[in-house]
Amino acid sequence: MANQATSSQNPQPKQPVETKIRDLVVAKETVEASGATLNPVLEKLDWNVGESSGKEVIDKGKQPQVQPIHEPAIHEAVVHETVEHNSPIHEVETQRGDGGTIRIEEVQEEQHIERQVEEPIVKEVSKKRRLISHAEKEERDKKKRKVEEDDKKRRKQAWEVEKERLNKKAEEAARKKIEAKERRKAESVARKKAEAEERKKAEAEERKRIEAEERKKAEAKEKRKQEKAREVELARKLKAREHEVQVQKKKKVADTGPPKKRRFILHDSEEDEEYNPPQSSGSPTAPPSRHKKKKVISASTSPMDLLSGPLAVSKYPIFATRSAHTPRVYPKTLVHAYPELKRVVEAMKWETLFDCIGEYNLDWVRKFFTELAVTPGTELMVRQTPVSYSAEAINELLGLTPPKESEYDRLKTLATQKDYDMLLERLSVEGSGWDVKYKQKILKGHTLKGETNVWFYFMRHTLFLTSHDTDLDMDRVYYLYCIVEGHQFNVGALISKAMRYSIEKGNKQLPYPSIIQKLLEKAKVPSLSTDKINRDKVVIDKQSLLRLLRFPNALEAGGQIPTLDWKIKETVKAKHRKLKEKLLVIERDVEKIKKEREQEALHKKYKEQIKEAYRLGQTQQPLKMPPRPKDVLQEDSPT
Repeated sequence: MANQATSSQNPQPKQPVETKIRDLVVAKETVEASGATLNPVLEKLDWNVGESSGKEVIDKGKQPQVQPIHEPAIHEAVVHETVEHNSPIHEVETQRGDGGTIRIEEVQEEQHIERQVEEPIVKEVSKKRRLISHAEKEERDKKKRKVEEDDKKRRKQAWEVEKERLNKKAEEAARKKIEAKERRKAESVARKKAEAEERKKAEAEERKRIEAEERKKAEAKEKRKQEKAREVELARKLKAREHEVQVQKKKKVADTGPPKKRRFILHDSEEDEEYNPPQSSGSPTAPPSRHKKKKVISASTSPMDLLSGPLAVSKYPIFATRSAHTPRVYPKTLVHAYPELKRVVEAMKWETLFDCIGEYNLDWVRKFFTELAVTPGTELMVRQTPVSYSAEAINELLGLTPPKESEYDRLKTLATQKDYDMLLERLSVEGSGWDVKYKQKILKGHTLKGETNVWFYFMRHTLFLTSHDTDLDMDRVYYLYCIVEGHQFNVGALISKAMRYSIEKGNKQLPYPSIIQKLLEKAKVPSLSTDKINRDKVVIDKQSLLRLLRFPNALEAGGQIPTLDWKIKETVKAKHRKLKEKLLVIERDVEKIKKEREQEALHKKYKEQIKEAYRLGQTQQPLKMPPRPKDVLQEDSPT
């Protein structure tokens, strides 16, 4: 009651609504500045939307600005309820911030007024918030669209750049492809043109060669025809002259008696020359006149009349039936195709030796060896013409200059065990060794390497002429090593010695016919129209060369002689192929054995079943075993 009396005695003046609102705004700003919590009314108003929301409301009410207060204007209300049981009305007092009290009706009225004021503010704030949210959303959407447009534009630009790069790359590739195609086309055209030119050139050369050969043949034919006609004419004249001589002799015999000497005439190409035949004493006759012109002997002259003496006449029938050993040589095309052959030929300087192998006069060769058999030394008289077959003459014919000290001479006189090992390693295949025959070392021909066997074949058929003997004594080993390594030796001495040795040994074939032909041509030995010209020439072709290399299919690119490594690989392949074939045969035999055993097992099982049925009385038939299977167990069965 005292409080009521105090409040009635000191009534507090009512504050206007605008003042309260201003106080609320100031309180909000103060609380926001201090970080304290708002009262329920301020929290309900949601002043966080904007800092100037309350101020804008005040501005709408056209109220002056209020300076902010830095101390709280409203504190938490403390409501004191005073209840008097005798009073019908409950009085509620509210403690104000300044220590005064107000009644509940005033509070309710104030709350009602505040609600009326708050509703438009809340609506306005909500509307503004929606507007702000919509604006922010539009701004975000606008930024997003702008970002998307920028991104799209950037991607488009990147795609344009990439597209341009790809187009340039495609154009460059197409251009390069076209250029390569044009270049290949140009190269193909140039190659075809070059091939056509080479073909034309080769055809022209071949045509020229054929024309030259035909011309030579025609010239030779014409020359032979002329010589034959001249010989016929000379024979006719000689016959007429001999007839006259015979008539004169008969007249002379009738007057003075028979002549003491036998005379025959040797006709020259332009003039006649008479000489006496050798006497029967066997001594060599004096050389004929030094006439430089080629001599053509009359057809009426017998070949026996041109021998050096009775001993040669007695020996001639032995050689008259013998044939010549046709030499074998590698053609120039094959030599140039294989660098290993070319290297040896150039190192040994055998170009002339290879060229001189050709046609030969077989009668000349027979006369040469007839005179060789009866004449000591290296000087002979073949058809009354001096001929030398010394080492110097043969070397001069072949264009060779023998070295003063050769590797052959060193090995023959000073060979050591180290040299023997070196020879074995260089000439024969790996794992070979020396054999002993007649207390001398020999090397078997089948142990030679392929490239060594090539030159051994040439040596047997051109230098030594012992094609039947495939074993090498030490002398031949030395010669073969010198040939393979390109060390020169005295070829003339070798051939001269071999000529004499072939007569002493009694060979059935006459060696070195082509070289003898060149020697006799150089000495200008006269020829007869009845002489037999042999044009046989054995040329070693590519297939024969590969056979000599011991590998028939061993032709490498570029014409190179196969190396030892390549040969080893080929040998391993051949052995592997043979082993594979044997393995296939063994596998077939194993399959056959398996099939035999399976059928044998079935046969035994069937017999056991028949025995068991008979024992149990399930069958009344007599016991009869089935025969063994005959379709599998054949005669060639592995078992």
